[in-house]
Amino acid sequence: MKRRTRRNKISIIKSILISATNETQKTALMYAVNLNHKTISYYLNELIKKGLISETANKGFQTTEKGRLLAKRIEEYEKHLEEAEKIKKSVLEVFDSKSKRNSKAVTEVGLH
Repeated sequence: MKRRTRRNKISIIKSILISATNETQKTALMYAVNLNHKTISYYLNELIKKGLISETANKGFQTTEKGRLLAKRIEEYEKHLEEAEKIKKSVLEVFDSKSKRNSKAVTEVGLH
């Protein structure tokens, strides 16, 4: 069974911003991003204060242009983190004395 990991704030914010791209009611948004009522209310209030989400006339929520730009920046950030983790793994393999792939790791890192 796969162990669930806790999401960080950035991941939660991105989920909310993406899920509210089209007008969405609070309950639907709560289920879409898998948060309880108290937590989704906190995040929505903060995102509204910062101009990233707006409340619609139908008591729904919608991501603003500023919010869409932030969601794209978060996606870029996550891609960079993923790439950095790959590099970190390669660097650590260089120093792993038990690894039979030391020469391959050194080549991948560019230390040949």
